[in-house]
Amino acid sequence: PMSVPHLDTRVIGGQPGLLFGPYAGWTPKFLKEGKLTDLPKSVRPNNLTSLLGVGVTELGLTKYLIGELMQSPADRVRTLAEFVPRAKAGDWELIAAGQRVQVIRRKGAGGVLEFGTAVIAAADGSMAGLLGASPGASTAVPAMIDVLQSCFSGEFAGWEPKLKEMVPSLGVKLADNVKLFGEVWDWTSRVLQLGVDEVPGADPATRLAESASV
Repeated sequence: PMSVPHLDTRVIGGQPGLLFGPYAGWTPKFLKEGKLTDLPKSVRPNNLTSLLGVGVTELGLTKYLIGELMQSPADRVRTLAEFVPRAKAGDWELIAAGQRVQVIRRKGAGGVLEFGTAVIAAADGSMAGLLGASPGASTAVPAMIDVLQSCFSGEFAGWEPKLKEMVPSLGVKLADNVKLFGEVWDWTSRVLQLGVDEVPGADPATRLAESASV
């Protein structure tokens, strides 16, 4: 899956570190510890045209990915140097941070790459899967609520009051509820220890306008 290389600060095991990436990669394994036969075994008569067609419909992206895959270690350092001009290969370690399966959605006679995250559930709610980009803080909770609605439709209405206690903004568009936006802003800032508001003492409407302009 696509992601623009960027610098990130992370604290791992109490130690702060600077990460850069991700670099494009490819493997027939569906998991880091998967098998080389994962991709071949997933090919079926009903998805073969989508697999082949995506190479045509996403030709520009295909060329880009091939170029990325052919990068040498020196090429990767040069990319890093655009962000950290004094970067030296010896100061950085290349690691396989993770991987995920790229979703290909059928479109017409071929297929297109599907980005983002999608919840796929069985009609009877007995099984659900999360496809696409790995969920971070911004998508993990909405994805799980989607699973609850899809797989436990009969029970969801009874759970909703408790869920709203846990997620006060559930089912509410914060842009239309200035008061709730202010409460969520204050709670988030306090829990994440983000410090003083960028606009000290500003009312919720002002903070909403400030956040929308970022």
